[in-house]
Amino acid sequence: MTPDEALEFAWSERPDVTLLGADFPDAGYLVEEFSLLPEPPAVAVLRDAPFPAHVDATLSPGVSGVLPRDVPPEHLRRAVHLLGEGAAVVFPAARPAPGRRRPVHSPTAHPRLAELTERERSVLFFLARGLTNMQIARRLSLRPNTVKDYIRSIYLKCGVTGRVEAALLAYGIVPPAERTGREAMSA
Repeated sequence: MTPDEALEFAWSERPDVTLLGADFPDAGYLVEEFSLLPEPPAVAVLRDAPFPAHVDATLSPGVSGVLPRDVPPEHLRRAVHLLGEGAAVVFPAARPAPGRRRPVHSPTAHPRLAELTERERSVLFFLARGLTNMQIARRLSLRPNTVKDYIRSIYLKCGVTGRVEAALLAYGIVPPAERTGREAMSA
């Protein structure tokens, strides 16, 4: 499929989720174009080696997930389902090993987290664990729109542009954009 065919497909079929190979011609351009759709799909990038350094390089506004090309079919189905529900998905091989790191819940874990309120840190904690807005709302006894408001505030204060960047920051992996919140919102 060519980039033009991919765009034509996205405009006519309105998919909920789009998977792009990192080496797909004009992948960055396609992600930008997908974001212009009336209902943009969640975009996951497939990589040969999705380890933290590669994950950082793959992230850009509009990308909701990073998966290895050889992801087992049952994991791919689950990832697509989660992406369709609005969750960020970074395949476990790309995250720190269990026991080594959990999403941070402390304002001192990273300077960008210091501005967050306790409630925002709670929302970020669950976001980083891959929960959807609805699941976060249920866990924290909030309305889904309130969760969305908290997530927007987290993006602004932390200078991130999406769920994956926020999740990586929560795990202590600094996203590639070294912008402050106000710079991120004006970019």
